[in-house]
Amino acid sequence: MARCVKDESTVWTAGDTPSVCEDSSARIFGPVLSRRLGRSLGVDVVPPKTCTYDCIYCESGPTTRLTAERFSPYSIAAILEELEYHLAMISPPPEVITLSGSGEPTLNRDIGKLIQRIQQLAALPVAVITNGSLLNFENVRNTLIHADLVLPSLDAATAEVFSRINRPHPSLRLDQIVAGLEEFRREFAGQMWLEILLVAGINDSTQEVEALQEVIARLGPERVQVNTVDRPPSIPSAGPVSEARLTEIAEYFGKAAEVISCFDSATVSNRSSEHLAKTIAEMVRRRPCTERQVSEALGVELAAISRLLESMIGHGQVGRKYHQGKYFYFIGPGDEMME
Repeated sequence: MARCVKDESTVWTAGDTPSVCEDSSARIFGPVLSRRLGRSLGVDVVPPKTCTYDCIYCESGPTTRLTAERFSPYSIAAILEELEYHLAMISPPPEVITLSGSGEPTLNRDIGKLIQRIQQLAALPVAVITNGSLLNFENVRNTLIHADLVLPSLDAATAEVFSRINRPHPSLRLDQIVAGLEEFRREFAGQMWLEILLVAGINDSTQEVEALQEVIARLGPERVQVNTVDRPPSIPSAGPVSEARLTEIAEYFGKAAEVISCFDSATVSNRSSEHLAKTIAEMVRRRPCTERQVSEALGVELAAISRLLESMIGHGQVGRKYHQGKYFYFIGPGDEMME
């Protein structure tokens, strides 16, 4: 039976209590060839779509548990056992272990202990991908202080745009979030890579970009990674910014900024079809992917991925949907069209 552990002081609003806890499987996913981190082994540390935001562009779908209360959804021992098993099976080893997934990882109040235990288990850097929304709390900053790399996001620098694009939990305020990022930057000895995801007509205006640049100047992150919508978003109207505009904005942000681009080539893998199908299922369960995205992430030739995905559709293991001229694969019973 599933067991959740939460702080006795935590007050859940209706629908907040996680329904997937210690008996949840597939907390470890990958390794995948990350555009940002290289060969990355991912660790989900909160149940799917448990988040402080309900971003309009989220590729993992709408947030089902919008909360700012931290809790303990999984035992550290269970995660470490699963991680140790995966590390023993993977060759070559990943370049980094990344705490992320399809929710906000800092909602897991045990993340600090987990980071330190992973570092004891494996001689690999530990990265945390976070929306940064809880870094104004000292106890949250302290949990991330032992990470090697922290990748927070900041999609808006004005309250109105923040509300429109991130749709945060009502208790969260942009000024406090920015202050938390600045404080963490002062305290953190590792590297900070800031991601800014741009949505056409929402946060790509000159006014908003100039406001973001002011925050970037104060933070001084090692990298600023400029991104846009490239998978089916939570809200269909959330559209991508053109490559030319992304490049223009990145140049405005300065020398530390880069446009995140897809990998152009893939290499042949000798992994079995069964293992590869399982890995693909773990990927598309978290976020829809095109054939090419799967190919590039896993380092497997596109033709082989195409054949395997068709087989998986035939066996009801994945579904397929159409979005902005591309087919995306997801966990579902079969083909499905999306306008």
